[in-house]
Amino acid sequence: MTINKDNKPPVGGMGGSIHNWERTTDPWHWSAFPQEFQSQAPHQGLLKEGWAALDWCGNEIGFVADGYEWDNL
Repeated sequence: MTINKDNKPPVGGMGGSIHNWERTTDPWHWSAFPQEFQSQAPHQGLLKEGWAALDWCGNEIGFVADGYEWDNL
């Protein structure tokens, strides 16, 4: 399954830690960081949209960008 705005990843991944998904932009992109830390951001290219993985109390614990091929094995 290709992840996109209409296909979010399944709940329960990461050992059952993912309880929901929320549509967002890449939280690790340089533009999400304060100016003094932008050079340290892990993602420097184009800003991508995708799904943030949420734990049981709504904390973001992961991110899957649109276009990712999800393996259901």
